[in-house]
Order: sequence, then structure tokens, then C-alpha cells
Amino acid sequence: MSSNKRTRSDSHVHNDDNTNASTKKLRTDLNASPAISNDVQHVELSQDDVALYDRQIRLWGMEAQQRMRNSKILIGGLTGITTEVCKNLVLAGIGTLTVVDASPVRIQDLQTEFFVTESDIGKNKAQAAIEKIRMLNPRVKVDAISKDVATMPESFFDGFDFVVLSGVDLSTMVRMDEICRKRGIKFYGAIGAGFQGLFFTDLIHHKFVLEAKTHPSAPKHRKAETNEFHYVSIENALTKTWGPIKGSARRNQAIPLYIAFLIVLTYQRQCGRYPTKTQDSEALSLYKASFLQSQSLQPNFIPDDQLWTISSMMGAELPGVAPVIGGVLSQDVIKTLAGKDEPVYNVFVHDGLRSIGTVLESIPRIESKSHGACRALVEEVMIGDD
Repeated sequence: MSSNKRTRSDSHVHNDDNTNASTKKLRTDLNASPAISNDVQHVELSQDDVALYDRQIRLWGMEAQQRMRNSKILIGGLTGITTEVCKNLVLAGIGTLTVVDASPVRIQDLQTEFFVTESDIGKNKAQAAIEKIRMLNPRVKVDAISKDVATMPESFFDGFDFVVLSGVDLSTMVRMDEICRKRGIKFYGAIGAGFQGLFFTDLIHHKFVLEAKTHPSAPKHRKAETNEFHYVSIENALTKTWGPIKGSARRNQAIPLYIAFLIVLTYQRQCGRYPTKTQDSEALSLYKASFLQSQSLQPNFIPDDQLWTISSMMGAELPGVAPVIGGVLSQDVIKTLAGKDEPVYNVFVHDGLRSIGTVLESIPRIESKSHGACRALVEEVMIGDD
């Protein structure tokens, strides 16, 4: 089957008075549920779980909450983005969260990483944050490992359902994605750079349901569409040719921002460091010209100032930006676990200066021509006010 093919089929969902009765019966049946234990492979929801997660169960259903309760998620690198991810996933009621980070807490971390305080400066970041993460939801098993996720053996990742990576370079992200792909693990890779940032999504193969009302006069009758997305690896996503850009795509400001990120990230991948004005001014100009030519884009498509801004802010996170990216990412994990609503396919780009987040399909055109067309480039999500 193709790596990026989408398929869709229709089914029907009927909501009637039996729903409440079924819910009540399930609540009664859960009275005899065993005590919660994260040491077993499958954990049933207890009556207390149902009471605690009642509102979100009404939103995405008991089956989705059960999948969430048994999910195992790895956070590689605690940053402002993944701090928000940890908070949202633990509160949502996942089963196990493992935080892997070898770095010490720095003073600049305090503005976006709210699980650490000034008294934690110099301590290992994962160990410093773990108790506060646990306090959010005692039902979730939370572990901390004081190691660099990039040094962990491949077998370490066995058993996880999701890996969320942040605070690493592109080479590490690509390698971690390949490891996860081989093991059928869904992968997110996030990057923050000041007012801007993005994350890559590789869910490998994902089915989900979209529900829509079919008759205004019959609000309880909904039509459910079953969808299927096939993702490409991050390495493959990087090979997409974006130009020449035509039509409405010219107005999509997320495309130049994404390509600017790619220039900086791939420059670092080749040269071993992010470019600086003092050392790399001429080299970056030549690299940019070559990169844009390979993309069938004009030499002035990306201004040099935009590259310097991204490069100088790479890894630096701001309180009004990192939580937005982390919030979208964590919501995407929840949607994927629930199997409802469309996940990010396959890059989310956030521009904090314009308060706009955009989903881009970074799929090579040779894949699209061979295995089914991608949707148009842009799906915009307004974050706050313009």
C-alpha cells in the first residue's frame, strides 16, 4: 500500500435514548473493576476513572478513554513545547508517561517549563520535573530517565505507542523517526525558535472517523466517514519540491516560513552547527541559493533576515508560543488515540508573530503522482486574534 494514500468510506451512527442507558450500565459494571495498576499490559477503567474523566468521555467515548488509559508515551527532551504536552496528556488520563532528558535545568528554562523552579537550576531536568508531573494525575504512571534520548538503544523504544521528541537537531530527529517507524511507533518531532516553531508528524498508518450531521431536522442522526492516512517518514518529507508555487498557495505565508526552517535545519545537518552572521554569512547565502534552486523557487523567495532570525533563536522558546505548539501537538496525540477527527498531516507550522498555525502536507510529488493526490497545501487554524 502507498505511503501517503488516503481512503474514505461511509457508515452511519445513530444516537438515541439507548446511549444513556448503555452508559449507566457500563458505570454499574465498572463497580467491580480491579484496582488500578500500571504494571499490567491492559488496565480496565474503574468506576473512579469514569467519574474523573466523565466530561471527556462524553466528548470522545468510553472506548477512546480506555485506549488512552493503556497508552504508553515517551517524551524525549523536556522543553517548553513538551512541558505543555506532558501536562495535557497526563490530565487526559494516559497510562504511562516516560520523560527522558540528560540536560540540567537552566535559568532560561523557567519561562516556559513550569514543572521546574529556580531552586532546580543545575539539577537534572527530568528528575526535577517528575514529582510535579505526577501531582497532576496520580492515576498516571510517570517515570524519569536522566539520559540523552539519542543515546538510548533501539530496543529501549519497544512498547511505547508514541514518541514525542523536542530539543534535538534534525539528524537526531530523522534517526529517531526511523527507529520508531521500524517498530510501528507513532512519532512527533517538535522544534521551537522564538516566535515561531513547527512539528513533524509520522503516524505511519492511521484510521479515524469524522462525524457530520446529515439532516438539520434530525440532529441525532449523524453520518460517519471512515478515513485512512498513510504518512511518509520525516526523511522522505524533507525531499518534497515546493516550487513553482502557483495560485492560492502564493498567499500562504506558512510555506516560506517552513522552507526557511528547512534551510536552517539542513544547513546545520550538513555543517554541524547553526549558521551565524559572523562565521557563515557568505556560506549561508550560497546554500540558500542552491536550496531554492533545487526547490524551483526564486532566489528572493526567502529573505536572509528570516534565516538569521530563525537560526539565532533556534532552541529558544517564548511563553506565548511554546504552549500553543505543545497544545496543538498534545491535542493531536489525543485525537489519534481516540481515532476521531483528522490529525495533522504531516507538518504543523506556527507563526507567533501573526498568531496563525498552519498544517502543510510535505509529501514528495513523485509519491503523490504514483499513489494518490494530496490535498491542497493549506489548512489554516487561527490561534487567538490576528
